[in-house]
Amino acid sequence: MRPWVERAVIVGGAGYLLVTGWAMTHLRYDLWGALLIIPVIIAVTPAMLRRAFGREHPELIPILLGGLLVKLVGCFVRYQVAFEAYGGASDAQQYHEAGAILAEKIRSGQSTLYAALPRETGTAFIKTLTGDIYAIFGSSRLAGFMIFGFFGYWGALYFLRAAMVAVPGLHVRRYAVLLCFLPTMVYWPSSIGKEAWMCLSLGFATYGGAQILVGGVRARAVVTTIVGLIGASFVRPHFGVIWAGALVAGLIAGLFSGVGNRGRQSRSAIFVLVLVAVAGLSLVAAVTLKFLSPKNDDGTTTTVTDRISEIFDKAEVNTDQGGSSFTVIPIDSPRDMPYAIYRTLTRPLLNEARSFAELLPAVEMTALLAWGLFAWRRLWMFVRTLVRTPYLMFCVVVFVMFGVAFTSIGNLGILTRQRSLVMPLFVVPLCLPIWRGRTDPTADGVLQGADERGRPVAVTGRG
Repeated sequence: MRPWVERAVIVGGAGYLLVTGWAMTHLRYDLWGALLIIPVIIAVTPAMLRRAFGREHPELIPILLGGLLVKLVGCFVRYQVAFEAYGGASDAQQYHEAGAILAEKIRSGQSTLYAALPRETGTAFIKTLTGDIYAIFGSSRLAGFMIFGFFGYWGALYFLRAAMVAVPGLHVRRYAVLLCFLPTMVYWPSSIGKEAWMCLSLGFATYGGAQILVGGVRARAVVTTIVGLIGASFVRPHFGVIWAGALVAGLIAGLFSGVGNRGRQSRSAIFVLVLVAVAGLSLVAAVTLKFLSPKNDDGTTTTVTDRISEIFDKAEVNTDQGGSSFTVIPIDSPRDMPYAIYRTLTRPLLNEARSFAELLPAVEMTALLAWGLFAWRRLWMFVRTLVRTPYLMFCVVVFVMFGVAFTSIGNLGILTRQRSLVMPLFVVPLCLPIWRGRTDPTADGVLQGADERGRPVAVTGRG
């Protein structure tokens, strides 16, 4: 180690001890508890990054470490907004209170191991998970924000790993920068709550699914995908269904294109996996439809269509309230779907911002769309390689299903928070190679692109 590095470490360590000592005597543990968590996160992350990215892309390590520091700042900002600007009127406060009670029961021996397992769904799952974290690290809200933010950080990195595996010619550095520094990714999955856990679970499922789409059926990839989908389904089952359905579509696209399949045996395994996945989705759909069609008091059964309409109407009424409400675009026929999906994915734009809180996501989305116009050759590459690259088909199906599922949400705050979970896929087209407008006749129809330096890149082809 160089002398200046040693001196910097000594000075930094001394400063940390002084700050921690002052905080312990002047601040509540609710705040200074984060000073015990941050050094641990910063200490373990470099080794984890070297293991995950160091061999193939060591140049990403500084970017990802910078992303970690920005994420920690985002956690603090989210904390300030939740408990200073909003006075604790947020879901995080509910999770904190329930988690602190459970943590005390765990530490005192009043709670059994079974009760401490996050086994319920939705809000109850996050409350139990928060209690387990507090039982280990203490009941500090800011520390909880940092730990959940760390979940969201690694969720984004799993999306990065997935695209590196499944998207030929991907501009890896650009994609890493977007995942680490986009305001949506920095802010929303950075608090005690569902977004951070969902980002981790969906990223994990996407990484496993990408390995299946490209390398065929392998036990580790299948287990990774299933674990991620289960983790997501415990909190928001509809996202688990969206991801599972999109992966099935990607597998079907892979069967027809032949990409990522190594011989008949692998293609047969993919075909069997598709059948199993479709059967699983059908079973879940049957159970869901049975739940959505309860019997009325007179013994008759409400039709599925009526029940679904009631659910969407209720969601529209519940979310079309407050200063962030807007008029949703109804889907009355299939021809209404494209525009409704587009607006669900891109709202709010700059001309729709009515407050400072809405201005930031509006600037971000407007900038991304403007960038897409200037990078039209990348978008054209996305269109040309869609059916030949199963991962891109997976992305499109996620966009469509998310757009349809959330088109009835009439609140910008809720919509932007939910959309943060699909943002890692939304920016993939901006990181594709540049379309060169030709095909290599010697490589079985391999489409050609160009990287940032203009060098030719084989994008995808038939195996």
